[in-house]
Amino acid sequence: RRNPEQKIESTQEFLRKKGLTKGPAITNACYLMFCKEQNLFTNIQMGYFASETIIKDEVTTSNDIITQVEEAMEFLKKHINKEIIITEQVENTQRWQYPLEGIRELVLNMIIHRDYTSPADSLIKIFPEHIIFYNPGTLPNQITIEQLLANDYVSYPRNRQIAQIVKEMGWIEKYGTGIKRVCNLFSEYKLPAPEFKTLQNGLYVKIQGIPKTTQETTQETTQETALRIIALLRKNPAVTRKQLAQTLGNITEDGVKYQLDRLKKQQIITRIGSTKSGYWKVNKAEGEQ
Repeated sequence: RRNPEQKIESTQEFLRKKGLTKGPAITNACYLMFCKEQNLFTNIQMGYFASETIIKDEVTTSNDIITQVEEAMEFLKKHINKEIIITEQVENTQRWQYPLEGIRELVLNMIIHRDYTSPADSLIKIFPEHIIFYNPGTLPNQITIEQLLANDYVSYPRNRQIAQIVKEMGWIEKYGTGIKRVCNLFSEYKLPAPEFKTLQNGLYVKIQGIPKTTQETTQETTQETALRIIALLRKNPAVTRKQLAQTLGNITEDGVKYQLDRLKKQQIITRIGSTKSGYWKVNKAEGEQ
């Protein structure tokens, strides 16, 4: 029903046409996609870590795998940073720490291609500057990591019925293009390419976000810091980065530089004169007429 082009006359007819039944019984794929009760076969452990040893939030989902896609995305969005970019428009623009479309593609790949016969759980570990995904099940048909990244292989999904249903839902475009799309999305976002490797009979993926020195920890502090900098520039146009960092107290000089460069790019402030002897001019801040 998520795809309006799919006509469903009845549950039984839908399952029969999609090959999700065998006589009076359902297939494993049918159970994994549509079961109501939580089950151990689909466990995904998700955690947010302040450091390698300090965990601040954790959730285990054991729902049907269709529901798990959204559950995983909600947990990820809860714990990755979102920057508010101040503009002269009515609404501010937002930039997430990672390209959400790329993260969603990784989550879909993790769930669709998982080896559900393995006793191991899938893992999502979120750190301040990177995220790790681990999935039971190595690459099929002796595909190498090099071939995967070069898109030099013929796709053969481990779970064909699951992949077909997800494709018909419109969640994936076609087989074998997901990893290439992920790499392109991270490149467009000016982030390092994801790291892929096989680990303990599974696939390990690590993605790097925006460095800590060039971001605030939450959207509220990002916006508040930018507005405080604008106010300080109005008060003292000749103020230095060091003085701004000392006055603000919650940001480094590198963080101040990042904020100033961002405000300059948005034409909210202008640097008049040289770096040493010049001063700052505030043009039009958010909310001004």
